[in-house]
Amino acid sequence: MVVLLSFLSISVVSCYWAYLAWSASLLSVVMQPLIPHVPIQSCLMGLLGSGWVTLGVLTGFLITGYYAVVSGWCLQYGTASVLNHLHGTPDYFKSYFTDFSTNPWKPVLWTVAILFITHYIIIHGVRNGIERASKIMMPALFVLLVAIVIASCLLPGASKGIEFLLKPDFSKVTGDVFLAL
Repeated sequence: MVVLLSFLSISVVSCYWAYLAWSASLLSVVMQPLIPHVPIQSCLMGLLGSGWVTLGVLTGFLITGYYAVVSGWCLQYGTASVLNHLHGTPDYFKSYFTDFSTNPWKPVLWTVAILFITHYIIIHGVRNGIERASKIMMPALFVLLVAIVIASCLLPGASKGIEFLLKPDFSKVTGDVFLAL
């Protein structure tokens, strides 16, 4: 189960990063011919103002940093799960995460690994990089989703959860419920 969740997370984040890189390259390709002989940075600064552009760039770097770290965690957990290092009680998992997150080098190494993987995909361009990665990761995402659904339906007590999901109790729907939305 941990393996499936880890690789599901890696697939989603990697496809998102590839999409962001593709969007940025598409923006520069589309905007550049519209205003010839002017760099794209000047076009954006003229359109949005230097403060907004700076804020957008800063936000992109902050988001990328967050996703890189979380993706590194997912890659580490996926690797540990494939190597059968994850087994035990919830207390074991808590101590495993604490040991991993407090180690000064492990999170950095896994983050750098994710950045290299993302860089490798992006430098190969749209067709040979992003499209090829998406052709692999998107079906893998669907397969993992189906596997998680099947695995969760086979857990003890799953029938009660499925019944709760598919058989709503309309007596609990009142006007206050709609006001809370």
